[in-house]
Amino acid sequence: MADTEAKGQPSPDTGAKEQPMADTEAKGQPSPDTGAKEQPMADTEAKEQPMADTGAKGQPSPDTVAKEQPMADTERLSCDCEVIHAEVVERVQTTMPAAMDLYHLAQLYKMFADPTRLRILWALSQEVMCVCDLAVLLGMTKSAISHQLKSLRLADLVTCERQGKIVYYSLADDHVRDIFRQGFEHVHE
Repeated sequence: MADTEAKGQPSPDTGAKEQPMADTEAKGQPSPDTGAKEQPMADTEAKEQPMADTGAKGQPSPDTVAKEQPMADTERLSCDCEVIHAEVVERVQTTMPAAMDLYHLAQLYKMFADPTRLRILWALSQEVMCVCDLAVLLGMTKSAISHQLKSLRLADLVTCERQGKIVYYSLADDHVRDIFRQGFEHVHE
């Protein structure tokens, strides 16, 4: 079939519009070649049968069992009321930081979510270091270290100072050191 025929355009031979084969056969309409009506697919072929949600050896999967059980634990932990302590809600609402401040805080914490960046921050909390020294210390390439340092620098967690051909990195300020120290105190409690 020519491109014009496939797109529903008139056939140069007959001038009649032809439908693409897949559409006519699937709908049980006459085939353009024979004029005979094609048989529609059987119901089992046309509809997908849902698969049973079973695990190994025909047992229901844990997801199926969980869906069937009531959520008693969740119901016990949630309130079924609107507001009980309106004064508490109002006090907290008046002190809630702006959405943009919370966003920036979340971005800051993302920097601490990567083990490689944490290792770099730990090293820089001990000494001012260059990329080459960090790469040797952490067993990584200079390129990988530079990539992580760029992220840390853009987040204002590290600063750099060029001395000749060498760039030295250090923690941006004592706040970064405090965040790092308090994080370790928390995980060691």
